[in-house]
This record gives sequence, structure tokens and C-alpha cells, in this order.
Amino acid sequence: MLTTAEQKVCADKEIYAHGTAWFFQKNARTLRGKLNLLSWLSFGVPLIVGTLLSAFDAPEILGVIKFVSALLGGLLSVWGLWGVVAGWTDSLSKAERSVVANTSLREEWAEMKTCNSPDASLRFATLKAKDLAQEQTDQLYGISPKDNAQMMRASLIQYQRPCAVCNFKPLSMKPSNDCDTCSNF
Repeated sequence: MLTTAEQKVCADKEIYAHGTAWFFQKNARTLRGKLNLLSWLSFGVPLIVGTLLSAFDAPEILGVIKFVSALLGGLLSVWGLWGVVAGWTDSLSKAERSVVANTSLREEWAEMKTCNSPDASLRFATLKAKDLAQEQTDQLYGISPKDNAQMMRASLIQYQRPCAVCNFKPLSMKPSNDCDTCSNF
């Protein structure tokens, strides 16, 4: 059976895991959108340009089509290069893995809070080690203090709890007070 202090750790870790999963889900959605748009434009722009070039043969129109296609192609190349150098595909994969891992941790911490088995302390220690390993992996992503504040606010909203620092109970993601823990982002 867990002690009261261990049960509090379980509740806190559940909240943190929820916020972390929320943060990485948000990032995965953004990265997936960028990559989908880049993929679509990479096929769409040449297709449209080819269609326009085959449909019009007037020299004044061809000049405009070539200029616009060169401009769009250049912009698309720069955007694609940016995505490759920034590692959008790798970042998306890491974010999706983190969502799965932190969602699992959230569920495990929620279950652990009420664990009454004789080996509860051993299971608690094992889960704590697993949580620490995931936390260290997530830190490789470069989570900023502003990201931490967003994660905390998302968790406080989900669990309908006040912030431990400012005692404010947020109702939306819009920052509404001056607290480094839950609002300054």
C-alpha cells in the first residue's frame, strides 16, 4: 500500500504526464500540418504549372507562367530545405512517440494512486524510474519555460485544479495572470 506522500507524487506525475502529452500532441499536429502542406505543394505546384504551360502558348502568358512558377518553385525549395535541415520528419516522429509514452504514463500514474497490492512500493519505484527516463527523453526536445507553463495550464484545466504557486484555477489556455508556472507564455 502506498503512503500518502507517494499517492501525492502519483497525482502530480499524472498531471505532468498529461501536460507533456498535450504539448507533444500540439507540436505533432503542427509538424504534420507543415509536412502535409509541403508534400501537397511539392506535387501540386509542378502539376498546375505543367497544366498551364500545356494549355497556353501565347508568349506574354508563357512569360508570366514561367516567372510565377520559378518564384513558387524557389520558395517551395527553400521551405523544403528548411524542413529537412530543421528535421521536421524526425521531430514529428519523436513528438508522436512522446504522446504515446506520456499518455501511457498518465494512465499508469492514475492507476498507481489507488494501488493496494502488497508490491505497491516496488511498482511505484519502477514507474518512477520509467517516468524519469521518459522525462529525460522529452528534455532532449528543448522544452522551454514557456512550454512548461503551457503544459501546466493545460493540465490544470483538464484536472480542474488551481495552480500550486498562484492558486489561480484556469478555465482556458489564454494566460490571465502573472505566474511563471501557469501563465507566462
